[in-house]
Amino acid sequence: MKERPILFSAPMVRVILEGLKTVTRRVIKPQPYLEMDGEIINQGSPGEIQYGPEWIPVWPHGHRFAGQMLSWSQCPYGVAGDQLWVRETWREAMTEDGHRCCAYRADGSYQCGKRQPPDADRICNWRASIHMPRWASRITLEVVETRPEQLQEITEE
Repeated sequence: MKERPILFSAPMVRVILEGLKTVTRRVIKPQPYLEMDGEIINQGSPGEIQYGPEWIPVWPHGHRFAGQMLSWSQCPYGVAGDQLWVRETWREAMTEDGHRCCAYRADGSYQCGKRQPPDADRICNWRASIHMPRWASRITLEVVETRPEQLQEITEE
């Protein structure tokens, strides 16, 4: 099992905390290309590619897919069983009773469970989520499955 960071905006953090968000999708970068007998066939958009049985989708770094569903074992967000710790907008803070901990902008809470004073935004500077260290993260998610999916195939279900 590995732990990796993942960035979420404040609205996304709120829906995760409410239990409403259970799936996240990220753009695959770089996009795969098709290869047949060692020759590159198509480097265009995956939406324009018609997959045939003799074509092999390949990552530019050499990671290959198996079958038309493109099962992917080299996902930068991990594989089933790995964990993602959420990076969000935060700051080091002091509670009203002088306790030192982290504050989270998404819902105005402290790491220790207390609430921020009303004037906290005026007093302290928030730090960008990209700079959040692991120790300050309050949300850890488990990777259940990773798979490539074409945008046109995504449904409400």
